[in-house]
Amino acid sequence: VWSMGGRFVFGPNSSIQLEYGHRFDDDTYMAEIDVELGPRLRTVGSYTDALVPIQLTLVRSVVDLLDQEGNLVISTPTAPNIPDPTLVDAIVRDKEVRLATTYTRELQTLTLTLGHTERLYPSLADDESFFFAGFLVQERLSRSLEYVVNLRFQDNHATLVTNRTSQIYTSDFAFIYQYTQDVTFGGGYTWRLEASPNDQDVYENVLRFSVTQSF
Repeated sequence: VWSMGGRFVFGPNSSIQLEYGHRFDDDTYMAEIDVELGPRLRTVGSYTDALVPIQLTLVRSVVDLLDQEGNLVISTPTAPNIPDPTLVDAIVRDKEVRLATTYTRELQTLTLTLGHTERLYPSLADDESFFFAGFLVQERLSRSLEYVVNLRFQDNHATLVTNRTSQIYTSDFAFIYQYTQDVTFGGGYTWRLEASPNDQDVYENVLRFSVTQSF
């Protein structure tokens, strides 16, 4: 596994980065352009073409990591989520185009992201693809409190892993409150809907809360 590349900086806060590498006996590519359009507005465009083990891509949401009792379980999903068990050990090629525009106003940041991903399965001579769009709001309300709102839409086409076409809607709200220098409270709520043409819709609701103590 190796890679090489370069980064060209133009203007005070703009750059272009290119990278070429080799992994899993094939080529990988990456290109990114980061342009500051003004004091409050910037846009980042990127393209990646890389081989990855499919085991790193199977977890689709936070709920996938929890069992019925809420315990953290990291394992490979089983049937019927994977119609072909040979996919578990497959190496796939992911191609992604992404464009993100960020607007910053005082302590608030707004980010709009659009992209398209294509996943090729060399062992099956087949592929799947999906379009995604997201809107992110981050704001610091005070020296101790900040929140994040994340809205996302994903349109799946001919997915081999789930063996169906679907649209996924996700909304996530999270907050962080620094109670003292050593104690931080955090929490959030995630709502997710996976709608499919055969009316087998899947809903997910996750409520989380945490306390962090630094020593």
